[in-house]
Amino acid sequence: MAETKRKLKVFLCHASEDKKAVRELYKRLNAEKWVNPWLDEEKLLPGQDWDFEIEKAVEETDAVIVFLSNNSVSKEGYIQKEIKKILDVADEKPEDTIFVIPLRLEEVPPLRRLEKWHYVDWFPKTQQENSYKQILLSLETRASRIGIKVIPRESIIKILIVDDHKIVVDGLRMTLERIPHFEVVGVAYTADDAIEQTSKLSPD
Repeated sequence: MAETKRKLKVFLCHASEDKKAVRELYKRLNAEKWVNPWLDEEKLLPGQDWDFEIEKAVEETDAVIVFLSNNSVSKEGYIQKEIKKILDVADEKPEDTIFVIPLRLEEVPPLRRLEKWHYVDWFPKTQQENSYKQILLSLETRASRIGIKVIPRESIIKILIVDDHKIVVDGLRMTLERIPHFEVVGVAYTADDAIEQTSKLSPD
């Protein structure tokens, strides 16, 4: 398949009570230069029809991570409607497609409707790093299947921009963030701030 320059779209399906854990994973995925995670509080704009936008996001996504907890498994209402929509979209995919990735936040039985997919546990905390690698491996497999280039984290150059003119900093940041292998990890407007941020952020 021909390679495409767009990022892999990943929809994060979750109960509102699990937002803290979801935000953490969103931030990690968003730091991957080839992943475009979809989280309602980050993507929805004021005035948008949230029901329509979520449904559209599910239809357009390349993969879905379904966060499973006592909140989502036992909760009635919109989360069940969202899962139903996801399963409807999954039914249209070839059998060997990695599309739904169930992720358990705690010890809960997987939903019967999701039983056929292998799940990953986000607990205990000591296991999260290994779990994250498993999630990335699944997403990398999906990305390669549809021609999206995966950019390994170790190949990304971390940059700290230092200048005392905001307009220069903003222009540089905008330019550098368009380059796939560059990541702007911070900005500094004074020498002292640059020294402090270099210590904290370890830019290349």
